[in-house]
Amino acid sequence: MRSRAKLFNFRKKAIGKKSKIKKMPRRTKVIAWAVVFALIIYILHINVRPVISTVSANQARVLGAATINRAVLDELSAHEVEYDKLITIVYDAAGNIAAVESSAVEMNKLKARLTVAVIESLAALPDQNVTIPLGTLTGIELLSGRGPKLKLRMTPSPYVESALVNNFDSAGINQTRHQIFIEISVTITAILVPYITTVNVTTNVVVAETIIIGKVPDMFADFGKVT
Repeated sequence: MRSRAKLFNFRKKAIGKKSKIKKMPRRTKVIAWAVVFALIIYILHINVRPVISTVSANQARVLGAATINRAVLDELSAHEVEYDKLITIVYDAAGNIAAVESSAVEMNKLKARLTVAVIESLAALPDQNVTIPLGTLTGIELLSGRGPKLKLRMTPSPYVESALVNNFDSAGINQTRHQIFIEISVTITAILVPYITTVNVTTNVVVAETIIIGKVPDMFADFGKVT
């Protein structure tokens, strides 16, 4: 008898709880579901955001580097750079290399010209969108490249840093390769609403080079990085 009484009381309590759930106000149910939905969105946000940041940064670097390289190479094709106008090799009486001198005026002209070309090319980036499949942003390998396309907008900073860098390396016995690089740095913001990723893109492009026959002295004039 006691066991039946306990079973009866248990069923009575269970039915009472169900009735309380049924009697829960509609407003409370809406709030409860809203909280659950918010938690799901938050969890997805925490898990997906790092993937979106990585993908966006990679796309920004690829597009930025390609744009910088194309701008510099197009400018060099249109206006060929003459090494002898930038660099003067000075020999002593015995025919040995005494100094390697650079023309500050010509170097600065070249840097300014290439920088302007890059700025003009980067100005077109806001009008260009990169599409990324939704499956790629999940970070799941099986879904990579699948799903609807999301638009990633690239916005470059109007400020571009540039410098001419000299590099010497061995090209053989008593031969030295001298290369002049243009180093371009620009900040690009990748926007995939509501996520924003900012990356710095730095690219080096060879603008002039030659092979110097003879030993290059350790000390030379006006060399290093022209900023």
